Amino acid sequence: MKTFKPIIIVAGEPNSIFLEIFFKSIKKIKYKSPLILICSKKVLENQIKKFRFKKKIKVLSWKNLNNFKINNQKIN
Repeated sequence: MKTFKPIIIVAGEPNSIFLEIFFKSIKKIKYKSPLILICSKKVLENQIKKFRFKKKIKVLSWKNLNNFKINNQKIN
């Protein structure tokens, strides 16, 4: 099985349209590499409710990052 390196994305401003564009791109394009999104969990959950996005969130800890199994089925 071929392993893919994760893609790390930083969200930036909480009131920007980044998360809207991010959700639309995930719906349209299937990524082979897992995605790691760095942003506020509270802002992300509010935007998921607002845009009715159905992908699950997996919260990762920086200290135990090597112990997590990262896949492309969830937003990490």
